[in-house]
Order: sequence, then structure tokens, then C-alpha cells
Amino acid sequence: MNNTFLHFLSAMLFAVYATNLIAQDASYDAALDVRFLLVSKNKNTISANISGVVSAMRYREGESFKKGSELIKLSCGVLKAERDKKKVELKIAKEEHESQKQLRELKSGSTIDFNLSALNIELAQSELAIVSKSLSFCTIKAPYSGVVSQTFVNKFEYIEKGKPLLETVDNSTLEVHMNVPSDWVKKINKGDAITVIVDETSKTYKAVISRIGHVVDPSSKTLKVIALLSNNKGLLDGMSGSARFEFGIE
Repeated sequence: MNNTFLHFLSAMLFAVYATNLIAQDASYDAALDVRFLLVSKNKNTISANISGVVSAMRYREGESFKKGSELIKLSCGVLKAERDKKKVELKIAKEEHESQKQLRELKSGSTIDFNLSALNIELAQSELAIVSKSLSFCTIKAPYSGVVSQTFVNKFEYIEKGKPLLETVDNSTLEVHMNVPSDWVKKINKGDAITVIVDETSKTYKAVISRIGHVVDPSSKTLKVIALLSNNKGLLDGMSGSARFEFGIE
């Protein structure tokens, strides 16, 4: 076997060895990366609890609001009239009960009428409370500080009970949601640090695992993992990217 052939054979073996190393490194790196989605903890579609006409919309899509701010107001003239009616009925019930009380003291009234008059007061109070509760739904206030991401109605539009009015989101409460291989369950722990790269910003951020799911998806063999960002400035609900875990996959 001449030297030329030996050199050729050595070169071929080295090339195969190097190729295998590159392939192993590539699969190693790929295994460390998983896709994620940024999800706000405060994201809601606010619906109408009563039927009525939209009399005011304080915020439009893309506008920010503070917690407790009035978002939408419904015209509730009929309900207000109903409330006034129930107040009068309660007053009448109390006067009737007082009359029955006096008759009873004079021993000229019946016990049944007296008890019924007392029950009528309770009934009137309950009906007034129901109407008053419905009136509280005429003004819809923000449950948290955030942004209006979408509106579904317009001013002066009549809406039915249960109809979606607007969608709100709080981008200050973003979480990193991802599904990792289920066999990582023995390698990851709550409090572990990870690095995430957001596609939309091309920037790198630090995050810490805050929750690990307890159910494995049997079809994909993945486990839900949620992490919290150390800084979410400029990030939005729905953004996505890749998360890098700092450990080896055997």
C-alpha cells in the first residue's frame, strides 16, 4: 500500500469524522432551541351584560387607558325609569306594612295580612336591588391598565346582552409560553434562566421559568413551560421567537 493511498484514506476518514461532528453539533444546538409565543396575562374580550344603545366610547383601537377608566357607556333610560318605579313600590310596601302594624296593635288586623305586608317589603327591596345591579352595567370600566386592541361596536349602535364590545390587552404582563420535549422534564426546573430571541425585534432578552406543566401532550410528546421576562419594554402580545435552554440534550 503506497503512501499516496494512505494519505487519501486518512483524508477520507477525517472528512467523514468531521461531517459527523458537524451533524452532531447541529442537532445538539437545534435541540436546545424551542419556539415560544408571548402571551399577556391580562387579555380580555369585554361583553355587554345588558342590552342597550352605546352612548359613549371613550377609547378606540390602539389607545391606552388606566385601571378604572370608563371604556364604554350604554344609554339606560328605561332601566332608570324602572329603578324609580321600584323605589315607589318599596315606599308603598313600607307604608302598607306600617298600616298593618297599627291595625295589629289595635287587635283589628289579621296576622296573615301583617306577615304578607312584611314579605312585600322584602320583595320590593329585592326587585330594586336587581334593577340597581343592572344599572351598574351601563358603565363599563377598565379592570386593569392597558390598551384597546380591537373594537366590535360603534357609538349609537344598539347591542344585545352578551355581545362583545371590545378587546383589551395589558402588555406589561407578558409571559413566554412554549412547549418543550417531554423528556426535558428531568432537566428543567422552576427558576432556571433562559434566553429568548424575539423575531419581531431581533433582540435578546433574559427570562426565568416560572411554571412547568404537569400534563404531557401525548400526540406531540411536549410539555407546557411558562417563563417571565426580566424586561418586556417594546414587546407585544402575540410576538414570537426562539428560546435557548442552557443545558445539553443527551
